Amino acid sequence: MIGFWCGSPYHLLIVLHMCRTINKRKVLFLYDTFPRASIATDVLRKSGIFETVVFIRDRENGRIKRWYQHIFMSKELKDAFRCYEYENIIFFGFDIVKIAGVIKFVKRIHPKCNFSWGEDGVGSYIGIYENAIPFKSVLWMRCSGMFRYISYINTLYLTHPNLLVYKYKNLNVKEISKISYAERSSIKKILSNIFGECTLPDINLLILQQPFGQDNKKSIEKKQNECIRYINDNNSLNHVYIKLHPRETDIYSVPNIELIDKKILFELAVDERINMSTILTVNSTAALTPFLLWGYTPKLIFLYRFCGNESLVQNMSEFISKFTIEYEKEGGIIKIPANEEVLYENLF
Repeated sequence: MIGFWCGSPYHLLIVLHMCRTINKRKVLFLYDTFPRASIATDVLRKSGIFETVVFIRDRENGRIKRWYQHIFMSKELKDAFRCYEYENIIFFGFDIVKIAGVIKFVKRIHPKCNFSWGEDGVGSYIGIYENAIPFKSVLWMRCSGMFRYISYINTLYLTHPNLLVYKYKNLNVKEISKISYAERSSIKKILSNIFGECTLPDINLLILQQPFGQDNKKSIEKKQNECIRYINDNNSLNHVYIKLHPRETDIYSVPNIELIDKKILFELAVDERINMSTILTVNSTAALTPFLLWGYTPKLIFLYRFCGNESLVQNMSEFISKFTIEYEKEGGIIKIPANEEVLYENLF
């Protein structure tokens, strides 16, 4: 039995992607950490892909109850682990405290079980599983002796292992096989039953906005907004759109740019028409997912040099350099302008 532990639409995309080539019985553990997670549970239980789907309620619980569940696992979870003989459990997402508790319990009843990480976006390539652990989590786990259970995770599954820039300790990297056109359609059909029909309009230029103001990065926010205003004031194209980040709370006044509902799942909504578009962003990793997930190659323009390299997280520049080489091999174009003149030459 293979177990998949996930809590986001992106995780579901990767899990369904992996299930195509895993000819073993499978169990999905799904957290309620995204809208429509309960609907996803019902749809996937009927899909025939999984032996069962375990829905884990967490979002509605208070902080004390959530920490209690870290220490004392629910009966439903315990029963799901006891019912089957697990060969491997693949963790998507990064709640390391919960994961350590699961490994401790499972290792006791299934000592031969292996544990793995699954791809969680670009962060998996640049070191999220070792560099981004919250200090409070590390402190609690070291004091409680739980940290040692994370060392049982020995494999990392990636769609593009050649793009890995971080050297993980004691992790074997395995490739998730490429997805065919026919398989794209079947996966999207399942996901449309969960999230509804997600489609994008015909697009010449798509701006993926980022909430730098929410993250207190005012200088980067100012540069980003300057670029958006320039496009709005000098727009000579049809079909120019902006997709605001889901966390963005400011209201953008851009009468010459059309808004795309920020609730739309971009990763699910893209199709082959995106190949004819240009995507503009400071450093949003969502701009990379059409290629990482589906193999599409829209023209990409990154603004992080224009906005200042402090807009990049650690290892991201090296990742984009590797990504550019792979992307151009497949016919894609990436531009990273450093000043206004070069930027606006590439826009219109």
